Amino acid sequence: MIPRFRIVVILAVAIGGVWLSGVRLFAFPGVSMVPAVRPGDYFVGFVGLWGHRIPQRFDMLIFDVPPTSKWAEWKIPWMKRLVGLPGEHVRLSGAELFIDGQRIASSPLHRGSVALPPNDFEVRLGRDEFCVLGDNLDQSFDDSRAMGPIARSLVKGRAVMVIHRSKALDPNKALDSTLQPPSAK
Repeated sequence: MIPRFRIVVILAVAIGGVWLSGVRLFAFPGVSMVPAVRPGDYFVGFVGLWGHRIPQRFDMLIFDVPPTSKWAEWKIPWMKRLVGLPGEHVRLSGAELFIDGQRIASSPLHRGSVALPPNDFEVRLGRDEFCVLGDNLDQSFDDSRAMGPIARSLVKGRAVMVIHRSKALDPNKALDSTLQPPSAK
């Protein structure tokens, strides 16, 4: 009986240590980050101690939405691609990303085959602001284009790897797609 108790205690301490260090498991419900993260995928994120290194361009940032967002009262962490760093001038023309006037050639951002009008966007970031966009520009409606820049104080960490790939490519077959902002109910 004592060896079993020790195993339970060791497991509890190990799980508690991982949790306190900031490793978290997240589920992703939307299509805004396809193909990097698909609807129904599960990914590991570093928040807290491990998540607070200086964010790098193209990190998948985990953050709280700004209080002005229609999603703010849900208090759900969000994840989008970090494209603009503090003090930069960010311009999006179609799927082409420009930082301080220079075209970024290796951007993961893309537009689908749907013929939508270009969604040009431009912002000058403050010293504590970031610009985040969904990789799938045609299907990312709640990113910095709609919410504005993300304050450094809202950044919680970063996604590090997908640990379970959903077989569903259709978001309606992955997770419950009925999640709507409070005003849409």
